[in-house]
Amino acid sequence: MFYGERDQNQQVTQFSGNLPNVPTVSLPTVSATQTVTPPYTINTPIKVVPTDPSLASFTAANPFVGTIRTAGFHQSRDPMLHQFNFDMQFQLTKLIMLEASYSGALGRDLSSLFINQNQIPFSQALVGNNKQAFRPFPYINGTVLNTSSFASNNYNSANFRLEKRTTRGLALLVNYTIQKNLESGGAGPDAYTQNGGTSVAMDSYNLSLERSYAPIDVPQIFSGSAAYELPFGPGKKWLSHGATGKIIGGWQVNGIVTLRGGFPTDIRTNVLPTGIFNTFNVADRVVGQSMVLANASVDAYFNPAAFAVPGTVLSTTGAAITKFGNAARRVARGPGSKKCRYFSF
Repeated sequence: MFYGERDQNQQVTQFSGNLPNVPTVSLPTVSATQTVTPPYTINTPIKVVPTDPSLASFTAANPFVGTIRTAGFHQSRDPMLHQFNFDMQFQLTKLIMLEASYSGALGRDLSSLFINQNQIPFSQALVGNNKQAFRPFPYINGTVLNTSSFASNNYNSANFRLEKRTTRGLALLVNYTIQKNLESGGAGPDAYTQNGGTSVAMDSYNLSLERSYAPIDVPQIFSGSAAYELPFGPGKKWLSHGATGKIIGGWQVNGIVTLRGGFPTDIRTNVLPTGIFNTFNVADRVVGQSMVLANASVDAYFNPAAFAVPGTVLSTTGAAITKFGNAARRVARGPGSKKCRYFSF
């Protein structure tokens, strides 16, 4: 059993230094191509917002624009990991050994994705309540995020290993691993650096959509290596005597082959559910279409025909509301890797 530290992001640990607890200087945008008249001079008053941390001067019609982040004070426990292993070895012959092992890990109280507390439920958009005034914090035009520790993961793997000890100059080692790493609640605020590409949950009111493969999940890995001592030179079968044997003797040829599956990734669309103020959406899956092209390459790998922009549903006011996509989180998987290396010394 292992314990770790909570998320050390400065924005959620030093919340006293974040908006709205501290004011910031608000300056107009200056563009080399669009700004003609200087937007301010040395006599222009400096605008500082907010003027007080209660945001009392803002309204739904004139909201504060910005992102507010903090820690989830009631759910910020230290992460915990249960790890367990079971291993069996069998001596098939005096030179060949077989090994099978199982490894597992259960993570609990892990740092979760940011949950946008200022998102409108999809059900409210269906009845026309999808305007700034209906947001949980109507005087804030931006996301209100907290970091909690409700995420979890479940890792299971089986490894098979064959080893042939050196005989007649030849040694072999083969490993094959099957594994699955699932997570629920996201990969924490650092997820934007991984294949998930975001640190905010898609739907703050349906976190079950965040359960999927971990960004680092690789389903299968195969590795095989061989080492062969060339039978030339002193003490070997051929050319064991003489200058020629000394020159070409002592050489060894090695080879390594590594094959692995690809990493999971999201397939997204920039068409968002109308007026609920979330930050991204996933695509719809097209039935009967493979996600990967038949002639996949570095120039074109995923099949565009396998995905579609989510459809719409009419609200009670007759407005078309874009739906959440039905593709799972990290629904696709990128290309695997094949590496072969040969060298001698």
